[in-house]
Amino acid sequence: MDVYTFAVEATREDLSYYRKTISEYGHSIAEDELRALVLVGNGFRLLASVDWVSPHLCFPRPERATTTLRGYERPLREWGDRLAAAA
Repeated sequence: MDVYTFAVEATREDLSYYRKTISEYGHSIAEDELRALVLVGNGFRLLASVDWVSPHLCFPRPERATTTLRGYERPLREWGDRLAAAA
């Protein structure tokens, strides 16, 4: 399991423990750096999900893919808003 699986609901303590654990194996990371990585990582995960669904648009009946893709619209917009606010 990696941080993206719990990051949406992660508390400050969760991330602090995660930072402590990974610093035992290499470079330490500041809390603000970890939060930025989590934000970007969550967006990349959303974009990958869109990529995984997109090939199904080529089939004769792409309705299932378009329905699935519609489900990503709100999370992608919210991610974009959070990314813009963090910049």
